[in-house]
Amino acid sequence: MKKMHPKNLFYLSSLALALVGTPAFAATNGPGTESSNISAGTAQAGYEADTTNNASANTVGEFSIDAGKLTLDSVPNMHFAKEDKSNPTISDVSNGITLKLADGKITPNAIESSKDFDGNANLDLSVSDFRGDDQNGWKVYATVSDFKKDASHSLTGTTLKMTAKQAAKTDTGVAVDAPTEVSIPATGDAGIVVNAASGKGTLDNHFNFDNTTSLTIEKQAAQAGLYQAKITWSLANVPTAK
Repeated sequence: MKKMHPKNLFYLSSLALALVGTPAFAATNGPGTESSNISAGTAQAGYEADTTNNASANTVGEFSIDAGKLTLDSVPNMHFAKEDKSNPTISDVSNGITLKLADGKITPNAIESSKDFDGNANLDLSVSDFRGDDQNGWKVYATVSDFKKDASHSLTGTTLKMTAKQAAKTDTGVAVDAPTEVSIPATGDAGIVVNAASGKGTLDNHFNFDNTTSLTIEKQAAQAGLYQAKITWSLANVPTAK
């Protein structure tokens, strides 16, 4: 076998060493690509700023947002009376009567009110949804029991009608479509008070009620005294069409 001249051997060895030991330079001026970039931070292997072009590199800024909750924050008590704010009489009930919502001031420590503590006197219903505007919508349902004087005396055939009025939003959330009137008989059947479609009813939502809310009492025999019923408000995390 013919021996390689020492001079040529030295040349080839030097060339191989140079190829192995020299770092691969990134694109001349940047920014980088997946296969050629300066993420390793090697000195003198980066992008060159010359007399013609600036060196340019891109990085990523990042943060995460945590979702909040969907919560039922306030529910109203409801006190009903005649148009002139007076109480109905035995005669009124015997003929059947429709009472109007007068205010949210109920008698404490009496019948149902002694067992239920969530209601406010401001006629305020509020729901907050801080889950994000890509989440399902929500609904507020209500049921009403018979109006009772005591354990032995109650009125049958009562119907609660209400229309929630959304207060002007003071945040950047999306309002719900205007609620419509709901009729809720005292049979335990639930009525939908507010229906927020997906992407609506976000952030803080307040609703109030006026004297268009009414309580109809069918004609029947009655005793004089204070009557109360339990109104149960339920917030459901349910999808609705946009």
